[in-house]
Amino acid sequence: LEASVAAERRAATEDAGDGEPATDEQVEQADDERDVQYREYRRSRASSASAEATTDAFVDGYVRAQTSVGISATTSARAARARYLAARRFASSTSTAAAASIEAQADFVAASAAALAVEAQFEARSAASARMAALRAARAEMVASLRAATTRAQRDAAKTRYRTTVEAELSAESGVSASQLSIAMGATTAARAGLDASVSAAGSGEAVGTAVAAYYRQARTALGGAVSAGLAVDVLLLLSGF
Repeated sequence: LEASVAAERRAATEDAGDGEPATDEQVEQADDERDVQYREYRRSRASSASAEATTDAFVDGYVRAQTSVGISATTSARAARARYLAARRFASSTSTAAAASIEAQADFVAASAAALAVEAQFEARSAASARMAALRAARAEMVASLRAATTRAQRDAAKTRYRTTVEAELSAESGVSASQLSIAMGATTAARAGLDASVSAAGSGEAVGTAVAAYYRQARTALGGAVSAGLAVDVLLLLSGF
């Protein structure tokens, strides 16, 4: 959907309060890389005996295309979230089956991008190899569950299981208790309600992207007022996008 692409681009290039907006040139470079990957995906899928492995490799490359041109993992995750929300908002203009497929694929990409960004935050704080392994295992389990899911409820359940694992690792790494993390996440409720309202009222993909960037600014402020650990703020912000 053109609206999804527009939402992704707008969310990537707008300042979301982290000082890491992408440039138009970076977005164009990432799009070019994705075009190459998509052509290779179509060729490989036609000849591969493992469609799942081929698809997973494509999604992983699709997500990493933005970080490969210098866009931060967090910005990439925010952009993917905007693409997913735009798909939910505008895919209803297509057939029911097509809308469900578009939404599921966008959800898959957004969740993968968020998980990779979570790992990047832990890695930037020099988390132990055992913790990184646990995070990668949680991502792999989520990806497998999302691939097997046939309903939005099943996808949401897979993301909830992933979030529970990450929060446990976050508590251990940051020293912030589970109850404090829960309180901090609750502080984003008002921002989330505003995002939902803005997306529902959006008349274009660009409007969705702007709403997502605004949400991340507001949610970051709310989280920063609830916990002081920078890792907790950055990771909870990514998880709140689920």
